[in-house]
Amino acid sequence: MTSEAAFVAYPSTPAFAPFRKSVYRNSQESRPEVLASPEFQRIPTRGKFFGTVKLHGTNATVVFLNGNSSTAHAQIQSRSRVIDAKTDNGGTVAHLSRAPLADLVAQILTAAGRKPGEFRELMVAGEMAGQGIQKGVAIAYMPRFFAIFNIRIDGEWVDMRRYKDVALPAYRIFNVAAWPTYEIDIDLVGETKEVVARMNELTDDVVKACPVGAALAHEVQAIKAGQQIIWAGEGIVWTMVESLEDGVPLSRKELLNFKTKGEAFKTTAHAPSLARDADAVARAAAFAQYALAERRFEQGIEYLEQELVQDGKAGDSPYQMQLFSKFVSWVLADALTEEKDKMEEMEADPKLAKSALFEKTKEWFMAKVKANGG
Repeated sequence: MTSEAAFVAYPSTPAFAPFRKSVYRNSQESRPEVLASPEFQRIPTRGKFFGTVKLHGTNATVVFLNGNSSTAHAQIQSRSRVIDAKTDNGGTVAHLSRAPLADLVAQILTAAGRKPGEFRELMVAGEMAGQGIQKGVAIAYMPRFFAIFNIRIDGEWVDMRRYKDVALPAYRIFNVAAWPTYEIDIDLVGETKEVVARMNELTDDVVKACPVGAALAHEVQAIKAGQQIIWAGEGIVWTMVESLEDGVPLSRKELLNFKTKGEAFKTTAHAPSLARDADAVARAAAFAQYALAERRFEQGIEYLEQELVQDGKAGDSPYQMQLFSKFVSWVLADALTEEKDKMEEMEADPKLAKSALFEKTKEWFMAKVKANGG
């Protein structure tokens, strides 16, 4: 594996509300200097969205450069860094290094109508999942696997409906688009009550019985025969695959997607009610209460565990005071980034909100350190 190139980040996936707001803001952009910029691209306000099952594992990407598709030259990455055998995350490097990744790239280029080696940069994005990576879902009982959910060729994201057969099943490299999928048309600047209800209904179905777990049920039964199994799934990721707005084509340079998740996997609590005359401190506290559901704290701990593995300290407890600063930094950055629109909606002062987030995060972490003998 090579780490000669710089880390290539995979974009984060927002919830529906902030995604919709970003599209609305784009549609209202009127500043001449912005409109004249070659970087600006109108986003369709109406589109067809392709839904795939959201897997509860750990994010991983594989980057190939300058037409070189060999496994030896693949750049394997976690969510935040390039990884190798010594800094592996969830067994991703160990798993992928055994596979003939050149065959995977060949499938992609064939589907794209390109010749062998005809690319400058090719990214395969997916989820490493299975035993020992996460818990509380059906796929946690299965032998580890890598599931592709997006592909980018020379800066353009492909329509995964056309790439659903890209996989190496003999090496446990699957494709989420080959499992049950969903489609829905959304007017992002119109009334969305009905479409949100439909997406929630489909998401609840996934949460109750994960379609991927059902597809691989024979593996679960072989591993956990006679034991009670949690068949839950996490949710759905929805990606715009077609523009339904006349005169506004869909640009493939930006990944236009969002996620819908079950209650157990949401990182926010239910929005608190605020009195109209609530003061700044009360608004900041209410925002912190909303933004810091248990799941966000759990994700912060998962981040620490990954960092410990990559620092050669696998098995060490993440509940250590020396990790407090790193934990707080991750949780606050995640909350402030993902819930920026909600903070504005609640009229919470950014500085006071950050302070309230810090205090609540500190309280949670200190309690965990104490409970774990720290």
